[in-house]
Amino acid sequence: MKLEVNRHATTPIAQQLEAGIRAWIAAHGAGGGRRLPSIRRLAATHHISRNAVIEAYERLVASGLVRSRPGSGFYVADSAAALVSQPAATSLSLIHISEPTRQAE
Repeated sequence: MKLEVNRHATTPIAQQLEAGIRAWIAAHGAGGGRRLPSIRRLAATHHISRNAVIEAYERLVASGLVRSRPGSGFYVADSAAALVSQPAATSLSLIHISEPTRQAE
């Protein structure tokens, strides 16, 4: 699987991977059950962190495009053909947590 990752882009690497995998599935007509590269292999091939790959795969699983088999890997979901036409989420929710202010005694 060849994916392009631009480290200088403003788009996070995990989001680039997610979009790239979606495009790859759409372009190759990858049917349900097709195995995706392991987290370590994809990270090593593209010289990126495993955390970025994990995040991308988790997003794809949450969208229903990919399914995870613990101990076995990640696979294109059976329903991928219907889901691949849906655009990837491009906005991220950010939560700001601040330290409680201390009152002077």
